Amino acid sequence: MREPRQTVLIALSMVYPSSKALRMRSGRLLYNFLKMLFGRGSRKGPYQRRKGPYQTKDGAWYFKDLRVAKKGPEDFVPLLGPFAKSPVAGYYRGRAVPDSDGPSFAALSDHYAKDKRDVFYCDTYRSGREYYMILHDRTFVIESADPATFQYLTGGYARDASRVYFKGLTFRVKDVASFTVLEYGFAKDQFTGYYDREPIAGSDGPTFTGIDSHYSKDKDRVFYSGLVYRDSGIADVKTIALAGAQPAGFVALGSGYAKDGDIVFYDGQPVHGANAATFRVQFGLPGGADARDDRTTYAKGWEVKVPK
Repeated sequence: MREPRQTVLIALSMVYPSSKALRMRSGRLLYNFLKMLFGRGSRKGPYQRRKGPYQTKDGAWYFKDLRVAKKGPEDFVPLLGPFAKSPVAGYYRGRAVPDSDGPSFAALSDHYAKDKRDVFYCDTYRSGREYYMILHDRTFVIESADPATFQYLTGGYARDASRVYFKGLTFRVKDVASFTVLEYGFAKDQFTGYYDREPIAGSDGPTFTGIDSHYSKDKDRVFYSGLVYRDSGIADVKTIALAGAQPAGFVALGSGYAKDGDIVFYDGQPVHGANAATFRVQFGLPGGADARDDRTTYAKGWEVKVPK
């Protein structure tokens, strides 16, 4: 009887026969051998592999390792991502969504779902009291949402006929119908731009666009937006318009830096003395510097004087 190592070597040796036809046949044989050896593939048996997190085993449905119900495929229907439904309820991660209507239950994203009566937001969380070891489900009805007009947008945003939502919570916008999610945490409607769901004063909605994770612009101005944290840990959005910056020539450089014309900015403030023509972001410089020009180096917008 051959040792396992000898068996694998024999199988691998079939990969290099001389003719193309033999190589193709040997490749198929090797694939079938490895599939048998490691238990992969579409073997029929009590455990039926399917795409997605829901699987059947011995006539029962499972969400990963959690047993859901003794329902056949005609009764229990996996939906998008962690959602599913049966004639009696909708499901999130294998557990019934309270007060949901199974026949009309529909998944809109990995977190939003609705039925004929309600819109639901579902998520998971961990508790520090449990040292973040246990994953819990959290499901709630979005009380103000209208199921008939509710639609998922992108990035956690959704809307219905009268409100816009982020992760299940509503926030104020000037025009719901024209609200559009942009990149880098920005959004806009026909009246204004938004950063982290806060309106940017003085911005022009139709021409507003995000540049990177902090800088944005419209036809007239360039803006810098960021979060300022209070001692309590609550974050407030702060946005400033950049004095002297022209939208057409403004370039974000990364790491908080940007430039326009002969001005270099860091976190929306001018970097005094910097040469915009030669300025570039560069890591690994002496003294913890993260940028340089032809004269000196900078760290977080301040000149770094490195001893010679």
